Amino acid sequence: PRPVRSRSDAPILSTRRFCVAPPPEFFCPITQEMMVDPVICADGHSYERAAISQWLSSHATSPKTNAQLEHTNLIPNHTLRGSIEQFREQQQRKQAELAASLEAMRQVFGDRDEKLLTIWLAEANSDVAAAINIGLAYDEKVEQRRIREDASDSDEPDPLDEALDPIALKLAETTHTKTFGGEEQAQ
Repeated sequence: PRPVRSRSDAPILSTRRFCVAPPPEFFCPITQEMMVDPVICADGHSYERAAISQWLSSHATSPKTNAQLEHTNLIPNHTLRGSIEQFREQQQRKQAELAASLEAMRQVFGDRDEKLLTIWLAEANSDVAAAINIGLAYDEKVEQRRIREDASDSDEPDPLDEALDPIALKLAETTHTKTFGGEEQAQ
């Protein structure tokens, strides 16, 4: 996975242990990217050194408040830099854990949709064995639903639909269609 550099790179799928979005204070107000070399400006705000240096080369005001700056000295923000580095290291460890967990699940479920496997991991609080059991239960419920649909042409809602998480059900149906040779539907 590529590292998070900007707010738009922040993970969309949020699970209990994986994919945590960076705190907003880790982003430079000028570049909107996660800082690498944060410095404190005279306005009291932290910026990426290169971005604020470029700003100060043609302005004597704060980029955030537009107030006149008393000076243009930049002070390294060691605390923020350490927090950002610690966050990045934690995310790398979590991504490695997620990759290992997904690989273990792929041994059981084959080439399943990664989002579905991640949902199962989240539901199981990242316990791979519990996530596999959730996946097997979903597969069983989806298969039961298919059997009921084949046996009945009724337009009444199936009670199993309410028992399944709608997102996981949709992903399971898509994966099931591909796995069992049904007609592939648009995703």
